[in-house]
Amino acid sequence: PLACHLRRPVARSAAWLARSGPNDGYVLLEDACIAPGHLVPLWGADHYLRTPELPPLLYRLLRWAAGQRRAG
Repeated sequence: PLACHLRRPVARSAAWLARSGPNDGYVLLEDACIAPGHLVPLWGADHYLRTPELPPLLYRLLRWAAGQRRAG
């Protein structure tokens, strides 16, 4: 996330972790990813995913995944 997306105390821990790489304020993002794979950024969402953009994004993501499964 961008610094403007973070609130205290997460902003402080994200700044500290930034010395080691991209992070969400709690963990390094590299450690939370499984490669190869896909990342789906959801700007402005906290770790509880409280955002109105989540339901339509999940719908599109699940439709995409279902299409990948049928194709592959």
